[in-house]
Amino acid sequence: MADPWAILLIHFSDDDTEPFDKAWYRRMFTAEGAGDWGMYDWFRDNSHGRVDLAGSEVFGWYTLDMKTSEYIGNGQNQDARRDLVIACKEKARAEGVAVDDFAGTLVILNYGRDLFGGGEGAVAGDDGKNLDVSGLAPAIIAQEMCHVYGLQHSKRLGSPEVEYGDSWDMMSSLGPYSSANPAITTRTVRGELAYPIGPGLNAANMWSQGWLDESRVWSPSGETVSERVTLRPLHRRDLDGHLAARFGELFIELRVAEGWDAGIPRATVLVHLFEQGSSWLVADSKGSFEWTAGSVSGAEGMPAAPAELDLGVVEFTVEQIDAEARSATLRFTRTTGRGAPQFMPEWWLRRRWGWEQLETMSAGESLLVTPHDVTRIPAATRFDVSRQIVVPTFGLDDTAEETVTRITGSAPPIDAFLSPRMPDADSEGHG
Repeated sequence: MADPWAILLIHFSDDDTEPFDKAWYRRMFTAEGAGDWGMYDWFRDNSHGRVDLAGSEVFGWYTLDMKTSEYIGNGQNQDARRDLVIACKEKARAEGVAVDDFAGTLVILNYGRDLFGGGEGAVAGDDGKNLDVSGLAPAIIAQEMCHVYGLQHSKRLGSPEVEYGDSWDMMSSLGPYSSANPAITTRTVRGELAYPIGPGLNAANMWSQGWLDESRVWSPSGETVSERVTLRPLHRRDLDGHLAARFGELFIELRVAEGWDAGIPRATVLVHLFEQGSSWLVADSKGSFEWTAGSVSGAEGMPAAPAELDLGVVEFTVEQIDAEARSATLRFTRTTGRGAPQFMPEWWLRRRWGWEQLETMSAGESLLVTPHDVTRIPAATRFDVSRQIVVPTFGLDDTAEETVTRITGSAPPIDAFLSPRMPDADSEGHG
């Protein structure tokens, strides 16, 4: 779809410098820069062709009725940030620019005074002096422009307090996995890359915006599944085959060290879910977020559900990753029982509503598995479960509650449900 942006070149009233000519900005942000690793290419590749910046235009320079020192916007003053974008749009309208006809607005300042993105638009800057990484580097500005579309920072399960939790995703930008820009090789005065690129956008974030080509996504065709699936790199639409897999609420993708992902250390399978407006990186059974050959879903040490419950099983395994052939082979298995299939790593429950309340009661040592959910039972209440466990019901229906009552009333009460103590939030693989 055509998503043209208005690129507004802005300086404050006390600084009329113009670091680059307008052709430089057009190359970076419009179709004139196709093939030059600018934002036209990034959005095309990371939306499976669904975002087309053709029609984007560069306007300005325009001078604000404000001195540099009078701008007080920052992360703690979002109102001033919003007011800046509004003032820039008003200035452009006064100059005859139909700002509201564009899908998005990017304000470019003549120095790196601020960097942000939101509903009103995005703001970045570059003074051309190469003192630091440029706010206009694709590895940075892509995230701010994605914020205008509504994307939030990407996270990882087990560490919700980490704001930039996914090094393989643009929505945790300027992490360790950005790489050199093939088109702009400029370095800062300290020798750093001034205009790095990458990484790409993950499948869950793409899906949330309608950018994931679901005709190229494998998903199971029935309730019972036993299937081997080959994945191609997520952003390689030129290759035949599946670009991602969807298994329940999980998105599975292959990333290889090339293109926008040239900075990642090796070819890897990544697993995400999308919840509460963000993508969440999911670990394998050993707690590694970088899935390699042999990685299995679930959590090592998690007890099997009691046979009497006849629960279904959901599992997938990475069998092989071939970076040279740009392919990964996975085995998906799903069987049904009387209850819902379970894919519930023990540490995953920490993100569910009510889990924090349960954690305040005890670190816990046990799991209660029902056809509808898995509940952590505090160690302090393990011999009196039916009376003490009142908080973490997780929306169980009447049938499930009857099952809970029946199981907790049996003898021995919960020895069959013993599980390892939850790993530390800060331990490797979970934090």
